[in-house]
Amino acid sequence: MADPSRGFRRWLRLPRNRTQAARDVNDEIAFHLAMREEKLRAAGLAPDDATRRARQRFGDARAVAEQCVAIDVGTIRAERREDVATSLWQDVRYALRALSRTPAFTLAALVTLALGIGATTAVFSVVYGVLFRPLPYAEPDRLVQIWEQSTRTGSDRNPVSVLNYRDWTTQTRAFSAMAAYAFNRYTLTGSGDAESVQGAQVYGDAVRVLGVQPLAGRSIGLEDARQNVVVLSEGLWRRRYGADPLCRRSSASRGRTSSSGQGIGRSSPILTGANPGDAAFSA
Repeated sequence: MADPSRGFRRWLRLPRNRTQAARDVNDEIAFHLAMREEKLRAAGLAPDDATRRARQRFGDARAVAEQCVAIDVGTIRAERREDVATSLWQDVRYALRALSRTPAFTLAALVTLALGIGATTAVFSVVYGVLFRPLPYAEPDRLVQIWEQSTRTGSDRNPVSVLNYRDWTTQTRAFSAMAAYAFNRYTLTGSGDAESVQGAQVYGDAVRVLGVQPLAGRSIGLEDARQNVVVLSEGLWRRRYGADPLCRRSSASRGRTSSSGQGIGRSSPILTGANPGDAAFSA
């Protein structure tokens, strides 16, 4: 059983630090030397001789003071650790007793904490993935997106025309490589049931822009313009084709235009944007 007087002593004890400990030790040594000098003077020694004799018999007062301060500081730290542990244990016991007396409130509090922690974790994961996590491409800090600005409507994010894109690639010197893309829905056929997938038409050297090499086959380059080739995402490749490296007999179509498979992308999204695609198509 815990001693109640320890708690009272802890509450009444003033906090101490190294400076206070050094002051207390120096006062104690000075008092000890003064008492010894008084005894020596009472024995018949002159005051100066009594002071000198007392210090000689005591030894190096500075070294003794340093040793005593070190011991005192260690004791103070041990007392502080003990006080913290004792207070923490008392708080935990009191909290458990209080919660056990109100089980309904305890359950509601635990459920609220669980929901709050779960919601916070989910929000942080979304914010990190959208705002803080770097894009899964080579040199993501150099990637930028460009839109056209409409002077008529005032909108600053309009689709770029093919002719303007060609002018940018031939006339600009600000970028080492450029590629254009547009998201669309496509119908995937050829193996199993037809499936509607999210895709992106790509025009230009996307591999050079993103710095990501395909897992299998090849990616889309400048030479694939109007060739109707497709690169599947790794997720779609594994889900629909069981990661078969030889899947060549599938096709995807939009309207009357169809494309045949040529490569497998990596697990990262094929293109940046709000809707990462399941496949990329040559434009």
